[in-house]
Amino acid sequence: MPQLRAALRECLRDGIRNIHVDLTYVTFCDCSGLNAFLDAAQHTAAAGGTLRLHDPPAILARLLALTGSGFLLDVFAMPSRLPHDRLGSSPVVPAGAL
Repeated sequence: MPQLRAALRECLRDGIRNIHVDLTYVTFCDCSGLNAFLDAAQHTAAAGGTLRLHDPPAILARLLALTGSGFLLDVFAMPSRLPHDRLGSSPVVPAGAL
């Protein structure tokens, strides 16, 4: 999770305020991962931006349901690969590659 946290902090440091995280290839996510996403969402919102999670694995959806924290994150469960320049959005951060 340190790499994920660092990558998301780097986006904010670089002035990127709309962060899209592609979770297509993520096969495991525990409380540490959920905490990293919640922390990143809080910091992104404080900076005036948004953090969006795309295509979360079933385990993350289950964690969100069990903890009741789903309302704190923007989660999109449909296939989505956003290009870098679409509507001024940030590049997709492939979480599985971190």
